[in-house]
Amino acid sequence: MITVPAFFERSGEEFRPLPLARSLWSDQALLGPAVCGLLAHELERQCLPEGFSPARFFVELHRPVPAVPLSVRTSISRNQGRLCAASAELMAGDKPVARATLAFLRKSGPPPGEMWTSTRKPPVPPDDFPDDQQLYASDEFGGWSTELGDHMNSSRKRTWMPRVGELVAREKLSAFVAAAILGDQANLVCHWGTEGVGYINIDLSMTFARLPESVPMGMGIEVDSQFAAEGISSGTAIVYDHDGPIATATVSALANPLRQVDLASLGKESVAEAS
Repeated sequence: MITVPAFFERSGEEFRPLPLARSLWSDQALLGPAVCGLLAHELERQCLPEGFSPARFFVELHRPVPAVPLSVRTSISRNQGRLCAASAELMAGDKPVARATLAFLRKSGPPPGEMWTSTRKPPVPPDDFPDDQQLYASDEFGGWSTELGDHMNSSRKRTWMPRVGELVAREKLSAFVAAAILGDQANLVCHWGTEGVGYINIDLSMTFARLPESVPMGMGIEVDSQFAAEGISSGTAIVYDHDGPIATATVSALANPLRQVDLASLGKESVAEAS
């Protein structure tokens, strides 16, 4: 029996999508966080060298990924010195439906000297909020809530996930995979406006300085910058935990006004489905 919400169930070498993995854009396709999480899961499981840490994760989302049993093929293109580079293909039968690359870097101490660094810590929710619901915040609203409709405005957005369910049923979720699942919500926080979300991202690029310290304590993502012209957008968000920033998450996106997602109509459903 599955007691924790999961995106997939393993069946031999395949991963069978569960209802949580289906996209709001189409019930025949999978949502972005599920796809990004699965590729991250297999790249880490099959390719991570000892003493290294994920540093750059890039996913191509050029077409909808069908809601069918999937497999992942991985390969290592370089493993020398302080860099290991790996790639993965997400397969539906014998057809590739998404691709990812992941660069691992060997950990070490910092160089000598001082340099400028950002000291801003995005806000975290107070302890009295429920720990079993995704939370949302916007500058105009002035705080956190569990209601999507509270934040239908044009100000800076952020969301906080007190906990991330399982990617694969009954398999431990790593800190890196949890961050990859949340990273795809860069499209949400970067493109959430007064009428909902009208852009769909074609990729996700994450660069990590570190991994979250404790996944059960929760993670957030907040828009950092967004620029758009003639239906093409570039958005960057900050992924963070209670101790501060973890990574940046950048998306390239296309306007999709005919399938605009009205977040206010979703009630308390997880907004991951709009990613």
